[in-house]
Amino acid sequence: MIVIFCQNVDNATGWGTYTYQYAKITNSFEKTIIICHKKNKSLNIKQYELLSYSKDYRRNPIKIIFDAFKIKKILNKFDDKPKLHVTVETYALLIPFLKNHFSKILLTCHGSLFNQLTIRENLIINFLFKKAIKLTDKIIFVSNYTKKKINTKIQKIKKIKTVVISNCIDFKKRKPKKKQKKIFNILCLSAIKPRKGQLNLIKSIKILNKKIKNFKVFLSGSVQGQSYLNKIKSLISDAQMEKKIEFTGFVNEKKKDELFKKSDLFVLLSEDTNLDFEGYGLVYLEALSYGLPTIVSKQSGCSEINFKNNSGLVVNPRNYKKISQFIYSITKKNISKISLECIKTASKYDWKNKTAEIKRLYN
Repeated sequence: MIVIFCQNVDNATGWGTYTYQYAKITNSFEKTIIICHKKNKSLNIKQYELLSYSKDYRRNPIKIIFDAFKIKKILNKFDDKPKLHVTVETYALLIPFLKNHFSKILLTCHGSLFNQLTIRENLIINFLFKKAIKLTDKIIFVSNYTKKKINTKIQKIKKIKTVVISNCIDFKKRKPKKKQKKIFNILCLSAIKPRKGQLNLIKSIKILNKKIKNFKVFLSGSVQGQSYLNKIKSLISDAQMEKKIEFTGFVNEKKKDELFKKSDLFVLLSEDTNLDFEGYGLVYLEALSYGLPTIVSKQSGCSEINFKNNSGLVVNPRNYKKISQFIYSITKKNISKISLECIKTASKYDWKNKTAEIKRLYN
């Protein structure tokens, strides 16, 4: 049996989407149960809502002990020791209290959350997380970029086996976009905060606005940095582009589907601030699966996507001229042909293609 610790299994969030889709793969070859903060009734896998919200552990470490106690009650019902896979780094803090209940422990490292858990400002969290690493049997990185950023730090804590299993999606074959609409819709779907680089997109759009007028930008996602949002709005106002930019706020799974369907291009220009970086956003692959040409920052794990025939662009997130030129070029090309290429690219990143590789992790 495989037990997964995670925050949620909600397809509207990155962590949730990863766990939702990954758990379906593990459950295909070995019984899987999920212990989480919030479950998803649409997922036909046994789930227990026992965990606190991930950030609560850092605010109040005593919750780690309480949650570990609740988990033990579930684990004591099993005849054999299951294997544990922690898919959100924060929940590794539970490992020191539960080690003896598992036959094997795996941890997925997505990105900068690792750095947040090892800073010296919170000595208790720092100690528990390093202890968890020492008790872990294998680390899974979601990209080579993530491994490059944090593997050296991990190996200093413990010489541990690692493997890179690049993020994938539950690929669904869709029809490519048929023709160019009157308004060219550009989508940026992510939490609004400095690391996500929405400001880079607006600066690129400012240049694009001099070439074409029939476009609209959707900035979709919850606001996680009010001062950053103010900077974005100020730039939009100075460029007199208020009618060209729409903030949609947080979007659920249904709204996300609608946005992908009505958009023509996806852009997310994340920035690496060393300690805070983009490991591998699933949203890029989701956009491609809807047939959207996609612009990816060089400063992210998604720069490893193999784009062909205008299906995407990997670029310095502050090369505004190159970004605007690519967007402009897409508006003038055969969108149907490009869209088909995007879907072909996304199909290569289907979790089902990773089943054998994932199964070997638990042997």
